[in-house]
Amino acid sequence: RRTILIFIKKCIRQIYPSAKLQLYGSTVCGLDDDTSDLDVGITIPDSTSRRDELKILQRIYDVFLSIGADHFRSFILTKAVVPIINIRDSLGGLEVDLSLRVPTDKLRLFREYLAIDSRVLPYLKAIKDWSKTREICDSIGGFINTFGFCCMGIACLQVCEPPILPNLQNDKGQIVSASNFIDYGASNTMDIGEMLINFYNVIAEFDHVNERVSILHGGFVDKEPTKFRAGHSTVFVIEDPLDRWLNFSRHVSESTLPKILREFERARDILNDGLYIDALMSKDV
Repeated sequence: RRTILIFIKKCIRQIYPSAKLQLYGSTVCGLDDDTSDLDVGITIPDSTSRRDELKILQRIYDVFLSIGADHFRSFILTKAVVPIINIRDSLGGLEVDLSLRVPTDKLRLFREYLAIDSRVLPYLKAIKDWSKTREICDSIGGFINTFGFCCMGIACLQVCEPPILPNLQNDKGQIVSASNFIDYGASNTMDIGEMLINFYNVIAEFDHVNERVSILHGGFVDKEPTKFRAGHSTVFVIEDPLDRWLNFSRHVSESTLPKILREFERARDILNDGLYIDALMSKDV
């Protein structure tokens, strides 16, 4: 990780000496491990428009190509909602996404949810590890990203009885501090294993045709597919709580959805049959 970050910094500083790099995503939220990908935000003065972003990313990408490193492979994704450069290290298997935006509000929102109850972090980490092991946590490959799975996990804790997590946004979508909800879920005594069983039971029965995941609205609500940005697939909808017109799972297609649904059902059946977490996390069919 250190080697690839030094390489990235060296490339960028060649053309933007004042550029600053900032980690975000699962690494900052505490959901990472040694195999986790890195999300890196680049701050460059006077880069305000999308056109500026594309020009800057293209220049950085060209530098990557000119410097080169046999085991580093990179490509630029210009059609993404947030344009990024994706770098892959073929030796260590590490992936890095570079963008010119750091989603500070999104990071704050998830940190506030994590602060409410100490069970939430290991619970979400288990969901993330499972989704990666079962190869359904890959937006580029047509599946759901880490933040999407976190939203699903949070939604299930919002609708369980009694709820463990509240809605941390007011009517205007503004973030409400976790300090207003001390001991909110204390009356629910589920341990992490029971929380996972609840999660898989809920998502295996989730009506993806008619409903969407929305922690902004306290769990699961009507799908309303036409409200999302034009061109976004709504085969499976996880609403971005800070951009209500954005679908976190817009990369899911009719061809990738069946695998996702099979994995939901497989996980539910494994835990309801009394098998251990090792079976859940197994790569075996």
